[in-house]
Amino acid sequence: MESIRIKERGKIFLVPSRKVIRIINYKDVMYVRAESNYSVFVMDDKTEWTFCHTLEYVERILKETHFFRCHKSYLVNMVKIREVSRVSAELVLNNGIRLPISRRKRKEFFKSLCRIDFSSVDS
Repeated sequence: MESIRIKERGKIFLVPSRKVIRIINYKDVMYVRAESNYSVFVMDDKTEWTFCHTLEYVERILKETHFFRCHKSYLVNMVKIREVSRVSAELVLNNGIRLPISRRKRKEFFKSLCRIDFSSVDS
């Protein structure tokens, strides 16, 4: 099976599956969820695309983008975060979905969040 390819200038992911190659713009992805040895891309419109590689693999491929591994099961698009709860250690995405932030990742998460230049991100 082929791997994800990223066209850096347009921030486009080419995600192959058995029958098609999905062309996904990074700004349309809310988060990526781990399901065993598969990764599920969850989109703005709530559609889901399954990719036959681990979340660890997807994380390595997307390391130079706005994605952050906030939990062992989730890779979140940082520009889709609406708020972060300090009490419950979770983040809330623009569409209301709540994702956990693991204790070991909290410090790194807040540093990464502060480094994002939101003015340079297309909405």
